[in-house]
Amino acid sequence: MKESIFNNLYVDLGAKFVDFFGYKCPLYFKKIFDEVLNVRNGLGVFDLFHMGRIIIYKDNNFYNLQKVLSINLDSIKSYDHKGKAKYCLILNDRGTIEDDIVLYDLIDKILVVCNACNKEKNVKLFRDLNLNFKDVSDDLLMFAIQGPSSVFALEKFFSRSFSDIYFYEYLLFDDVILSRSGYTGEDGFEIYSHKDNINLLINWIIENYGNVMCGLGSRDVLRVEVGLPLYGNEIDDSTNPLEANLGWAVNVKRDFERKKFLKYFEVNNSKKIPRKQEIVYSENTEVGFITSGTFSPILQKPIGMLYISKISDSYRIKDNELNVFDTPLLNTRYYKKTK
Repeated sequence: MKESIFNNLYVDLGAKFVDFFGYKCPLYFKKIFDEVLNVRNGLGVFDLFHMGRIIIYKDNNFYNLQKVLSINLDSIKSYDHKGKAKYCLILNDRGTIEDDIVLYDLIDKILVVCNACNKEKNVKLFRDLNLNFKDVSDDLLMFAIQGPSSVFALEKFFSRSFSDIYFYEYLLFDDVILSRSGYTGEDGFEIYSHKDNINLLINWIIENYGNVMCGLGSRDVLRVEVGLPLYGNEIDDSTNPLEANLGWAVNVKRDFERKKFLKYFEVNNSKKIPRKQEIVYSENTEVGFITSGTFSPILQKPIGMLYISKISDSYRIKDNELNVFDTPLLNTRYYKKTK
């Protein structure tokens, strides 16, 4: 398994590890629920070394990338120091999802951030599209600092204000890409830089805030609470954007047929956590399946996401009733411009 360059530090901090698509990732450091509450109420730090980082250069073949994207490449415009990032989908000829990615426009090139499980598939795709690209995952480290206190910590560390950087905008300075983004539903930042810069930041945060490192376990609970899809759970190559409630991430002309509906649930009168692929019934008829299930320390109940093929008045898994909603159970708290 591939390890983070900070693996020894994580061992010292008490991390418990798990194999995640060939990467030795921390599952948790203390308790998963404590890490969730740290992020919701203060801050938490995630090492995202398992995510793929690929640079695509803007040469004559660059717009071949447009053939597989759900957004128009020209809709992302950046400037010398401040730029835009954009959530995007890679779609196949059937209109289903091969990956969900984030694009950073870096003036003369684009940084693609993709899922660990799909990196090699994307590398092959970019090669087939005759793109001029480079896998920089080993050199450009990626960390997320998430939670309402993250901005205060980073402003103190970098000795500058970030009040003019909004959700999905980034700053480029001193070999650092600092993006106001993340996958927890909270205000926060994702930081890309080389080892020395990241090492200084992580040590400073631990010295000033203690062990606020977080693992994959809390990351999963956080994204389920606010209804963020995960590749391999809510989205895959059998699912199209409309079905996954991701129509907002499409601004190119494509036609999609909706055969299932992504919904959000809580379990009624039970502490049992529904698991992925459990069958959902309405009366005695099979109408769907669970995609993600967890226990929410904020709501103090089992919650999750599911697909249903038929809208009904009642749903259950085995003997447990589900309360099903059209919107996630928790609202996101991103830092956006006031309309």
